[in-house]
Amino acid sequence: MGEHSLTGALRALLSSRRTAALGTRDASGEVFVSMVPFAIDPEAHELILHVSALAAHTGNMQRTPRVSLLVCAPEVADEPVHALPRVTLDALARTAEPDTDEARSARRV
Repeated sequence: MGEHSLTGALRALLSSRRTAALGTRDASGEVFVSMVPFAIDPEAHELILHVSALAAHTGNMQRTPRVSLLVCAPEVADEPVHALPRVTLDALARTAEPDTDEARSARRV
């Protein structure tokens, strides 16, 4: 049995993009949205967000791991923007512990 067409479309979209909009909640519970680079770990079948320990969104994720990630295809001239392929993923973020196999693997993707 083949891959569902939506699965293929999702895989194509995620493989074609390197950045996403990340929604987190700050210490007061307010929504905070930022741009983050991401990669797909083909072995773990997970999205890896490459974030700085100094970034506000990193602290937000450590306090409140529930996040939302929006990946959107680029605009095409003369095409309606509301028809762009896109996906919003709701997830629980976690941080790989430094100097572990998981952290080293994440750096390679």
